Amino acid sequence: MLPTLRPGDGAMIDTEIDKRELNPGDIIVYRLSNRSKNIVHRIIKVRGNGYMTRGDNNRTPDDYIVKFDSVIGKVLSVKRGTKTIRISGERAGLLLHRKLTIRKTVIRFFLKVPVLISRMIDKSKILTLFHPLIKADVILIKRGNSSSEILVYKNGLIGKKCMNSGGWEIRFPYKYFINKEKL
Repeated sequence: MLPTLRPGDGAMIDTEIDKRELNPGDIIVYRLSNRSKNIVHRIIKVRGNGYMTRGDNNRTPDDYIVKFDSVIGKVLSVKRGTKTIRISGERAGLLLHRKLTIRKTVIRFFLKVPVLISRMIDKSKILTLFHPLIKADVILIKRGNSSSEILVYKNGLIGKKCMNSGGWEIRFPYKYFINKEKL
Protein backbone atom coordinates (compact mmCIF):
# COMPACT_ATOMS: atom_id res chain seq x y z
CA MET A 1 0.00 0.00 0.00
CA LEU A 2 2.95 2.31 -0.47
CA PRO A 3 2.93 5.32 -0.53
CA THR A 4 -0.33 5.59 1.46
CA LEU A 5 0.79 3.15 4.14
CA ARG A 6 4.39 2.47 5.03
CA PRO A 7 6.14 -0.33 6.87
CA GLY A 8 5.99 0.40 10.59
CA ASP A 9 2.76 2.42 10.42
CA GLY A 10 0.23 1.58 13.13
CA ALA A 11 -3.32 1.46 11.75
CA MET A 12 -6.44 2.59 13.59
CA ILE A 13 -9.20 0.23 12.39
CA ASP A 14 -12.96 0.52 12.80
CA THR A 15 -14.23 -3.02 13.30
CA GLU A 16 -17.79 -1.96 14.21
CA ILE A 17 -18.72 -0.90 10.66
CA ASP A 18 -21.41 -2.47 8.53
CA LYS A 19 -19.19 -4.54 6.24
CA ARG A 20 -21.72 -4.24 3.41
CA GLU A 21 -21.72 -0.44 3.52
CA LEU A 22 -18.12 0.18 2.50
CA ASN A 23 -17.42 2.20 -0.65
CA PRO A 24 -14.84 2.31 -3.42
CA GLY A 25 -11.83 4.23 -2.12
CA ASP A 26 -12.04 2.84 1.43
CA ILE A 27 -9.02 0.95 2.72
CA ILE A 28 -9.98 -2.30 4.39
CA VAL A 29 -8.28 -5.02 6.39
CA TYR A 30 -9.33 -8.55 5.51
CA ARG A 31 -8.16 -12.13 5.74
CA LEU A 32 -8.56 -14.73 3.04
CA SER A 33 -9.23 -18.30 4.12
CA ASN A 34 -6.06 -19.56 2.38
CA ARG A 35 -3.73 -16.96 3.96
CA SER A 36 -2.39 -16.68 7.48
CA LYS A 37 -1.90 -12.90 7.52
CA ASN A 38 -4.23 -9.95 7.22
CA ILE A 39 -4.22 -7.99 3.96
CA VAL A 40 -4.70 -4.21 3.70
CA HIS A 41 -5.94 -2.99 0.30
CA ARG A 42 -8.24 -0.36 -1.14
CA ILE A 43 -11.71 -1.16 -2.45
CA ILE A 44 -11.93 -0.27 -6.13
CA LYS A 45 -15.35 -1.75 -6.93
CA VAL A 46 -18.35 -3.13 -5.07
CA ARG A 47 -19.75 -6.42 -6.38
CA GLY A 48 -22.88 -8.28 -5.35
CA ASN A 49 -20.89 -10.85 -3.41
CA GLY A 50 -18.02 -8.69 -2.08
CA TYR A 51 -15.35 -6.17 -3.00
CA MET A 52 -12.76 -5.89 -5.75
CA THR A 53 -9.53 -4.61 -4.20
CA ARG A 54 -6.09 -3.45 -5.19
CA GLY A 55 -3.05 -2.19 -3.32
CA ASP A 56 -2.08 1.40 -4.12
CA ASN A 57 1.31 0.15 -5.30
CA ASN A 58 -0.05 -2.68 -7.48
CA ARG A 59 -0.53 -2.51 -11.25
CA THR A 60 -3.58 -4.74 -11.45
CA PRO A 61 -6.59 -5.48 -9.24
CA ASP A 62 -6.42 -8.51 -6.99
CA ASP A 63 -7.49 -11.71 -8.75
CA TYR A 64 -10.14 -12.51 -6.15
CA ILE A 65 -13.28 -10.97 -4.66
CA VAL A 66 -13.15 -10.18 -0.94
CA LYS A 67 -16.32 -11.59 0.62
CA PHE A 68 -18.18 -9.29 3.01
CA ASP A 69 -17.60 -11.64 5.96
CA SER A 70 -13.82 -11.70 5.29
CA VAL A 71 -13.56 -7.97 6.09
CA ILE A 72 -12.11 -7.28 9.53
CA GLY A 73 -12.47 -3.51 9.43
CA LYS A 74 -11.90 -0.17 7.73
CA VAL A 75 -8.65 1.79 8.17
CA LEU A 76 -9.43 5.25 9.56
CA SER A 77 -5.95 6.58 10.29
CA VAL A 78 -2.33 5.58 10.77
CA LYS A 79 0.19 6.45 13.41
CA ARG A 80 3.52 7.29 11.78
CA GLY A 81 6.10 8.24 14.38
CA THR A 82 4.47 10.96 16.48
CA LYS A 83 1.93 11.92 13.78
CA THR A 84 -1.57 10.57 13.30
CA ILE A 85 -2.56 10.70 9.63
CA ARG A 86 -6.21 10.47 8.59
CA ILE A 87 -6.71 8.04 5.72
CA SER A 88 -8.82 9.25 2.82
CA GLY A 89 -11.67 6.95 1.97
CA GLU A 90 -14.61 6.89 -0.42
CA ARG A 91 -14.31 9.51 -3.20
CA ALA A 92 -11.11 11.14 -1.97
CA GLY A 93 -9.49 7.73 -1.51
CA LEU A 94 -10.59 6.56 -4.95
CA LEU A 95 -9.27 9.76 -6.53
CA LEU A 96 -5.95 9.30 -4.72
CA HIS A 97 -5.80 5.70 -5.90
CA ARG A 98 -6.49 6.71 -9.52
CA LYS A 99 -3.88 9.47 -9.30
CA LEU A 100 -1.28 6.97 -8.06
CA THR A 101 -2.21 4.50 -10.80
CA ILE A 102 -1.97 7.17 -13.52
CA ARG A 103 1.30 8.46 -12.07
CA LYS A 104 2.79 4.96 -12.10
CA THR A 105 1.69 4.46 -15.72
CA VAL A 106 3.13 7.83 -16.80
CA ILE A 107 6.44 7.13 -15.03
CA ARG A 108 6.62 3.69 -16.67
CA PHE A 109 5.98 5.34 -20.06
CA PHE A 110 8.67 7.98 -19.58
CA LEU A 111 11.18 5.37 -18.46
CA LYS A 112 10.64 3.70 -21.83
CA VAL A 113 11.04 6.92 -23.85
CA PRO A 114 14.88 7.00 -23.72
CA VAL A 115 14.98 3.37 -24.87
CA LEU A 116 12.60 4.15 -27.75
CA ILE A 117 14.62 7.24 -28.75
CA SER A 118 17.83 5.21 -28.59
CA ARG A 119 16.31 2.57 -30.88
CA MET A 120 15.11 5.24 -33.32
CA ILE A 121 18.60 6.77 -33.40
CA ASP A 122 20.12 3.32 -33.97
CA LYS A 123 17.77 2.62 -36.88
CA SER A 124 18.13 6.05 -38.47
CA LYS A 125 21.94 5.80 -38.64
CA ILE A 126 22.02 9.62 -38.56
CA LEU A 127 24.83 9.66 -36.02
CA THR A 128 27.08 7.73 -38.39
CA LEU A 129 27.94 11.19 -39.73
CA PHE A 130 29.84 11.74 -36.48
CA HIS A 131 31.90 8.51 -36.60
CA PRO A 132 35.12 10.35 -37.54
CA LEU A 133 34.87 12.59 -34.44
CA ILE A 134 36.06 9.95 -31.97
CA LYS A 135 39.38 8.27 -32.55
CA ALA A 136 39.32 5.26 -30.26
CA ASP A 137 42.21 2.85 -29.78
CA VAL A 138 41.88 -0.92 -29.92
CA ILE A 139 44.17 -2.58 -27.38
CA LEU A 140 45.01 -6.26 -27.39
CA ILE A 141 45.44 -7.72 -23.92
CA LYS A 142 47.23 -11.06 -23.51
CA ARG A 143 46.97 -13.12 -20.33
CA GLY A 144 48.64 -16.48 -20.46
CA ASN A 145 47.11 -18.41 -23.35
CA SER A 146 44.08 -16.12 -23.74
CA SER A 147 43.73 -12.69 -25.25
CA SER A 148 41.01 -10.05 -25.43
CA GLU A 149 40.49 -6.75 -27.18
CA ILE A 150 39.23 -3.56 -25.56
CA LEU A 151 38.31 -0.17 -26.96
CA VAL A 152 39.78 2.87 -25.21
CA TYR A 153 39.07 6.59 -25.69
CA LYS A 154 41.08 9.17 -23.72
CA ASN A 155 42.32 6.53 -21.24
CA GLY A 156 38.77 5.33 -20.54
CA LEU A 157 37.33 1.94 -21.39
CA ILE A 158 34.39 2.38 -23.77
CA GLY A 159 33.99 -1.11 -25.17
CA LYS A 160 35.16 -4.68 -25.43
CA LYS A 161 35.09 -7.42 -28.01
CA CYS A 162 32.88 -10.39 -27.15
CA MET A 163 34.82 -13.59 -27.46
CA ASN A 164 31.68 -15.67 -28.09
CA SER A 165 30.12 -13.62 -30.88
CA GLY A 166 33.15 -11.74 -32.12
CA GLY A 167 31.12 -8.50 -32.09
CA TRP A 168 31.84 -5.34 -30.16
CA GLU A 169 29.97 -4.16 -27.04
CA ILE A 170 30.35 -0.39 -26.93
CA ARG A 171 29.06 1.70 -24.03
CA PHE A 172 26.46 4.43 -24.34
CA PRO A 173 26.83 7.13 -25.75
CA TYR A 174 30.03 6.09 -27.56
CA LYS A 175 28.14 3.44 -29.51
CA TYR A 176 26.66 6.23 -31.63
CA PHE A 177 30.05 7.64 -32.56
CA ILE A 178 32.04 4.49 -33.27
CA ASN A 179 31.84 2.63 -36.55
CA LYS A 180 32.01 -1.04 -35.49
CA GLU A 181 32.78 -2.19 -39.04
CA LYS A 182 36.05 -0.23 -39.10
CA LEU A 183 37.39 -1.58 -35.82
